[in-house]
Amino acid sequence: MKKLLLSFILSSMFTSNAIAEIQSCKEQKKDIESKLAIAKENKNIAAQNRLQLALHKVNIYCTEERQANRAKLNLNKKEQKVKDKEWDVEQAKHDLAEARLEGRQDKIRKKERKLKKNMLELENAKDELKNAKDDHKKLSNDLPY
Repeated sequence: MKKLLLSFILSSMFTSNAIAEIQSCKEQKKDIESKLAIAKENKNIAAQNRLQLALHKVNIYCTEERQANRAKLNLNKKEQKVKDKEWDVEQAKHDLAEARLEGRQDKIRKKERKLKKNMLELENAKDELKNAKDDHKKLSNDLPY
C-alpha cells in the first residue's frame, strides 16, 4: 500500500510541465484575450469582468524587461533547487551505504526507497531548470536592446 501511495504521489508531482512558467506580455495578452472571447461566447459576465481587469493590468504593468527579470530570478531559484536535490541524493547514497554496513534489510529497503525518491526529485528539478532556462532565453531575446 505504501509503495502504491508513494508511486501515485511521485507520479503526480513529477509530471513534466512543458508550459512556460513566465510568459511574455504579448503571450499573456493573447491568452487573456482568447479566454475573454470564450467567456463572451458563453455569456459569462463574471469571467468577462475578471478577464477584462486582468487584461487591463497586463496592459498597464507588464513590460518585457520585468518579465525577463522574473525569468532570471526563476532561473536562479531553479539552479539552487537542483543543487539542493543533488546534495539530497548524495546524502541518501551515504545513508544507504551506512545501512548496508549495518546489514539490516528493513533499513536498507527504506534507504533505497528514499534514494529513488530523491533521484526522481532531482530529475524533476532538472526538468524545471531546463524550462526556466528556455523561458529566460526566450524572454531575454524579446528585449528591444
